Amino acid sequence: MIDELNLKGKRILVLGGSSGIGAQVCVQIAGLGGTAIVSGRNYERLNIVLKRCEGGSEKHSVIPADLSESVQLEELSNTVPPLDGLVYSAGIVQFNPIRFFDVHLAEQTFKINYLAAVHLTSLLVRKKKINPGCSLVFISSLASRYPFFGGSDYSGSKAALEMFSKTLAMELADKKIRSNVVAPAMVETALFERVRDNISESNMNKHLERLPLGPGNPKDVANLCCYLLSDAAKWITGMRYELDGGLSISAFK
Repeated sequence: MIDELNLKGKRILVLGGSSGIGAQVCVQIAGLGGTAIVSGRNYERLNIVLKRCEGGSEKHSVIPADLSESVQLEELSNTVPPLDGLVYSAGIVQFNPIRFFDVHLAEQTFKINYLAAVHLTSLLVRKKKINPGCSLVFISSLASRYPFFGGSDYSGSKAALEMFSKTLAMELADKKIRSNVVAPAMVETALFERVRDNISESNMNKHLERLPLGPGNPKDVANLCCYLLSDAAKWITGMRYELDGGLSISAFK
């Protein structure tokens, strides 16, 4: 392994680490020698992820937190040690077609997908919990640029998250703190199954046909996250990386 690609000595907080992409990021952080702090709402699932991490509870830890609660964000920011990396993988999808728009659903989506990320990062910066040279990685979605029916809340919240990351990269560059976005297409997680359950089979198949390489796997996304967390990416900030399974070339087929 190239030295710069390992995560030895790095302490990394993963939000939304109890399942899907976040859980896989934790496993791969551990495999690359890093120390994962796994956070999410479900304590039982967090501990299952911890058992999958090389080194287990002797090296890694869990901090349960509900990101929709400001008090718990404050507690989380007080509890975590100074960080060398952060991955914000928490997110929800709620279908809210404009014809039946529900402001409560919109507020819930923005609270988790955007506001919690901004609030927590602000708390960590103010409390000097982000070390110089730290790498921040935010999981967005292709939906920020490719809308879908009923998805204006989700797409809007992810677009906001992406602009936050760019602004953060600019504001923290003097401390060599980097901020980047990973924007996947369809990845086979519980979220993928929820989307499948909420749209017609024909629409789902039509979307999958636009992915020449098919839907992704959490490992595909975790690989890029771990690269961005490593010193091999120390000259990269303010960027957005699409993992689209070939979606962008499907228009030329």
